[in-house]
Amino acid sequence: MDSKIIFSRQITIEDWKQDKISQQVVLILGVGGIGSVATTNLLRLGVKKIFMVDYDRVEIHNLNRQTLYSNKDVNQQKVKAALENASFHNVGNTEIQMFDLDAVQNWDKIVEMASQSTAIFNCIDYGDYWDAAVQSLCLYYNIPMIIAGSFAQSFMAEIYLGTPCYGCMTDGLKEEYLNQITKENITNLKNISFLPSNNKPQGQSHQVLCSTAGNFATQLLLNYLNEQADSQTSKKVLFYLTTFEIVNFPVFSKNNCQICKYQEPIKEQQIITPEPIKEEQIITTELNQEQK
Repeated sequence: MDSKIIFSRQITIEDWKQDKISQQVVLILGVGGIGSVATTNLLRLGVKKIFMVDYDRVEIHNLNRQTLYSNKDVNQQKVKAALENASFHNVGNTEIQMFDLDAVQNWDKIVEMASQSTAIFNCIDYGDYWDAAVQSLCLYYNIPMIIAGSFAQSFMAEIYLGTPCYGCMTDGLKEEYLNQITKENITNLKNISFLPSNNKPQGQSHQVLCSTAGNFATQLLLNYLNEQADSQTSKKVLFYLTTFEIVNFPVFSKNNCQICKYQEPIKEQQIITPEPIKEEQIITTELNQEQK
């Protein structure tokens, strides 16, 4: 099929860069609620290749929001079901590779896939140190990291492009762990199970929330690829569905960040040179001294 016809309605958008989009190789870590939406979005946009990584099985409580699965897929491997069902959305002949593996235990496999990727969607809910590790990997390969998360009636969508990085924006991370996942070390690790995971609260989510979060996250990548205004810096957005309130977080680089290695520029000290004393000032001073 002619891709120019398939994608004709998006190619005609002003400043749209389909040639760039069609060369993207995207690694999707976690094919759950948000990963499902990101996958179908990218397929319909016509990216070149998608790596899908997950090691869970489809559970019945996933079906209200994880759009790549249906009742027939319950108890099946997620990536296997996702691969089969994603073919419905694969209108542009995107190459899809699935990997049924624990990304934490098989970090070396993630490193290998990242080396071939142009962007990573980090949709694995493991914890802040995991996110910092993925960020470090993205910095090593100089590719964007996109994150989205949802809870109850709100969601977060983030994209990190160098510095400021995820480490800059996350307080309370301990040096003992960050020192092990620096850019210098991150590609040499085979297993990162030494990183602590967050205590997960019971999920509260629904289809509208997950799909909106996945759509916003995909749009952040699109803005970056299409070089829209203010799209070439890191961004973190919180959205409340019930009030439609949007919070754009100020994103600043943290000095001495162990992940992106940001260093504040040294300020030049201003040396104040005294003005030369004029002859009239010398005469006035001498007269004043004589009158005392």
